[in-house]
Amino acid sequence: MKIQRYILSLLIAMVATLSAAQSRTVIGVVIEDGINEPIFGANVVVINQQNRTLAGTTTDLDGNYVLNVPEGKNLRIQFSFIGLKSQTFDYTGQTRLDVTLIDDSKMLADVEVVQKQITRNELGITELNQTSSTQKVQMAELTEVAPVASIEEALQGQMAGVDIVLGGDPGAKSSIRIRGVSTLSSSAEPLVVVDGIQTTVSFGDDFSFSDANEDDFGALLNISPADIESIEVLKDAAATSIYGTAGANGVLLINTKQGKTGKTNFTFQSKFSYKQEPATIPLLNGKQYISMIEDAIWNAANAKGLSNASSELALLFNTKELLRDPSYRYYNEYNVDTDWLSEVRQNAWQWDNSLSMSGGGEKATYRMSFGFLDDVGTTVGTEAKRITVGAKITYKFSDRFRVFTDLTYTDYNKDGNVVENVRSQAQSMMPNQSPYLMNDDGTRSHSYFTPMENFQGQFTGIKDSKGQGNWNPVATANEGFKNTRERNEKITINWEYKVPMPTDWQRLTYTGYVNMNMKTSTTKWFLPQSATGVEWDSSVANYSDESTNDAFSLQFYTKLLYIATIAEKHNIVVT
Repeated sequence: MKIQRYILSLLIAMVATLSAAQSRTVIGVVIEDGINEPIFGANVVVINQQNRTLAGTTTDLDGNYVLNVPEGKNLRIQFSFIGLKSQTFDYTGQTRLDVTLIDDSKMLADVEVVQKQITRNELGITELNQTSSTQKVQMAELTEVAPVASIEEALQGQMAGVDIVLGGDPGAKSSIRIRGVSTLSSSAEPLVVVDGIQTTVSFGDDFSFSDANEDDFGALLNISPADIESIEVLKDAAATSIYGTAGANGVLLINTKQGKTGKTNFTFQSKFSYKQEPATIPLLNGKQYISMIEDAIWNAANAKGLSNASSELALLFNTKELLRDPSYRYYNEYNVDTDWLSEVRQNAWQWDNSLSMSGGGEKATYRMSFGFLDDVGTTVGTEAKRITVGAKITYKFSDRFRVFTDLTYTDYNKDGNVVENVRSQAQSMMPNQSPYLMNDDGTRSHSYFTPMENFQGQFTGIKDSKGQGNWNPVATANEGFKNTRERNEKITINWEYKVPMPTDWQRLTYTGYVNMNMKTSTTKWFLPQSATGVEWDSSVANYSDESTNDAFSLQFYTKLLYIATIAEKHNIVVT
């Protein structure tokens, strides 16, 4: 036991000797100026040139401290305490350093009280009294840092509890869900309210959050993200209490930019972005695909027993698309390596421009805007162009009566594939099949290869009257098209009149609006025979169609709102 204690003491002495050789000790006392009292708990630290703390300690009840200074160059010792000015000294080998810290209090020269106007929503509720679950974003924070073409694209990933699924192509169908998919109505989509006006059904059956040509929420497509001031989401049952069952799935409140009093202000924005898709997961080449199909057929035959697998054996030995027989008519077309997905993809770009002019005086304010969007998709044959023109004028007839006028025009032109799942078709095609007829030298010709019957990895052939299942996705993307042209004109007149009341803390406001929305949509599409592979005398060869939809909606709404608050009665303003 004595030997162990001796060894332990020896080790402690060696560590103390090494520590003393590598560090130096500074002692002193820290007092407060004016009262000459020691400071308890003052911080004493060693910092380097990068202001990094290397060592430190605190003062005791008498203001004394002991600080070990590590090895290093250009070190400094800093003294600090709450309410007192910090002091820093260069360390030059001192062994004692006494410090007096002076008072760091500040005096207020002036106090200014500013009254803020209390803003209320449609029901007269202020943000302070708002108890429902809401979230608000300023569009300027999103559009200034990222090139976005639509509202749902800007909101994606920005709001908790709001799920947005975007389509890959310009104008492709998207969906939005606020807190899940539970609904009180047949649709799971939220209600959209633009400047206090609810969007209404015009024509169409399915919902597309960004494509108004076929679907319901055409008003959103008329709004460029550059013209939006803010978007607020009502998430819970409070939305239902305000808007009824129409708000059961949540509500999107969209507020657009208005004119402001002051000199005329011009704003121009131009954004250009380049799109390039990353490489997909590795896919089988032609030989690997054939081997996989042959193994699948052989395994099915073994599972049934060879004596009972005559159909599987016939597929294995008689399917010409799988046999490497040079005498087969389409031998060259079925002995290649084709990346079908790359055949229908392309590098793309997006160009978004917006120009606005705003200003006004005490009586009238205005905002004029013009926008042009050209969005080319990464799928061959997809592109969307949008032209928006808007004029907003607010005229204040008196302190009690105000009229707001909003005129907007949108011209939307979308090019898409006649088959919406052209990428899915491309991924399901046989990689050993060529999209084009092959020349004798192994090069591609300019004619598409679309056989009327095709194995396509199935144990039975697929064929119907329109050739579906055997469509050539490359011919569909290159030669087929679906063009939608929509023109939308909207006129909104909104008024507000404050009825005189006997006291200032009572308010009676009469508001209302008239909204007229005129929409014309024309859709043309064409599916060539080269994509379907049907006979030329078939009724669906070079299949085409054209349809036109006209819609007109008129909304008239008035409201009389009475507000009386205790806070305003006693001139209490909470900010």
